[in-house]
Amino acid sequence: MVLGVAAAGLGCASGSTAGPSTVERAQAPSAVERAQASSAPELDVRALEETLAAHGTILLGDMHGTREIPAFVATLASAAARRSPVVVALEMPRDGTPSLDAFLDGDGSAAAREKLVHDTWWQDRYQDGRRSVAMLDLLESIRALRASGAKIDVLRFDIDQGAKTSPGERDERMASTLLVARKAQPDAVFVVFAGNLHVARKGFPFQPGFTWMAMHLARAGVRFVSLNARYLEGSAWGCSGSTPEGCGPRYLDSMHTSAAGIHLEPSADGNYDGWFGVGAATASPPAGLPALAAGLAEKLAHLRDARNGRRAASRCYSADGEDRAGALLAPGDGESPAAILAASDPRSPFQ
Repeated sequence: MVLGVAAAGLGCASGSTAGPSTVERAQAPSAVERAQASSAPELDVRALEETLAAHGTILLGDMHGTREIPAFVATLASAAARRSPVVVALEMPRDGTPSLDAFLDGDGSAAAREKLVHDTWWQDRYQDGRRSVAMLDLLESIRALRASGAKIDVLRFDIDQGAKTSPGERDERMASTLLVARKAQPDAVFVVFAGNLHVARKGFPFQPGFTWMAMHLARAGVRFVSLNARYLEGSAWGCSGSTPEGCGPRYLDSMHTSAAGIHLEPSADGNYDGWFGVGAATASPPAGLPALAAGLAEKLAHLRDARNGRRAASRCYSADGEDRAGALLAPGDGESPAAILAASDPRSPFQ
């Protein structure tokens, strides 16, 4: 679940037009790569290592569906692996990803990637950005680190697919999974990567009394630093609403300040201990359903050139209120329009 500023969701490509195989799309998405001009910027690795030395558990808040944020996580994990064992904890379920362990222990071949992204979680029609090519690349980075001798593991801490739980129960269970793993590996650095709402320390006015995952961890005595992503104007792959038809590339407004690297500057509301900057954001499409990315280059060009999403969202927020703006601003995992509008307020730390 995420908060961010986005608009002009273009929806998923429909139809059954034949396209490249999943592996071809994941390994060499030429049209998409031409449209996505940037990835994570070069980072000050020494500064990253100093931050890791001071904090054994780092929570990274995601805006799902970009290339750059998962690339930053890969850089951070690599830096951490130089000094200690590492656990990269990801917002995905165990039961829907049975091929992951074999992939991480394998050779990274095309066949292995193909098998991985045909697991049920990757094939879910609700492509909210967590099942992206960039996330597959993050897993490949971890696999390569393991192959080189690094002590690095992946922990899947989301609830099982189809589990009948409330949002509050989901965050509680995610925290419980992390607590068990944290106690079992006290000497490891934990890099926990989840939607930015889940890693908030204090909560938000739009959902008073809700206990987010990070709040459960803090109450259990876990010491951590929570960082929210910042990015410049660009795009992301995400969903507007709770149905697959609302998923696709979206415009992202700039968060004003997005210098590369980690910045330990607490947010005004106390939810985050700092932020990490990744530069301009670019949408990363689904790894397991490449046909959905048909025409992505043209759609991204439209988002860059027209900028109509930002203007439409701004007009709706000021003139039409929550109902209309809620259809344009970036929901994830079914959060309310009020949650999204909180993020679009110019006083909000999410800007």
